[in-house]
Amino acid sequence: MKLTYKQGGIEFCWNNENLDHIRKNYSLNDWGNLVIEIEIFKIQHLERVSGNDSVKANISSYESLKKRIEDKIKILCDESLKARREWMECRTKGRHDMKELEAINRELYSLREKLTEKHKKKDEAYQRILKLKKLHHEEILPYDQHCSLINKVHQLAKEKDIAALDKMSRSEVETFMLKWNNNKAFREDYEKKVLQSLERRELSGDGRRRPDKSCSIML
Repeated sequence: MKLTYKQGGIEFCWNNENLDHIRKNYSLNDWGNLVIEIEIFKIQHLERVSGNDSVKANISSYESLKKRIEDKIKILCDESLKARREWMECRTKGRHDMKELEAINRELYSLREKLTEKHKKKDEAYQRILKLKKLHHEEILPYDQHCSLINKVHQLAKEKDIAALDKMSRSEVETFMLKWNNNKAFREDYEKKVLQSLERRELSGDGRRRPDKSCSIML
């Protein structure tokens, strides 16, 4: 007979040699007594195990450790579930925020294009204003020069400075002829202005009154 001890009991292993030996050396009564002894041994073993304080302590420690492990696993599962839920919420919020960001970027792009267009129009308007100012200055400059010249002539006439008047007259004629002979743009502009002046006064190109107009002349 072979006895093998296990946690919580005893396992009995029998082989043919054991059985033959028992049959040859034990009578029926002896066989019955042996079975009884085996059962008693099993009961005593169970009692010793159940009454062993160290075994009980180990079992208690095992149960306590098992419970702690189970509690820890539960906590970890709960934390994992909570973390997963938070991650899902963050991902959902992140997707929502990304859509809002894309919408804001589209709006910014649209506003940037509008702003660029406004700046372009503003620059064009500013260039037109500069051009108009330049044209206005070019138009009014001869008038200012003429007014200045007339005022000076009146002053010299008032002072009866004939020599200064003669010198000024010669200087103005020389300046005019120099421009007329050397500046085609000056000639064309002068002719244009003269014709406009004659037209306003209803005069022909040579300065005479037109036959189809009355004798009244606009000065």
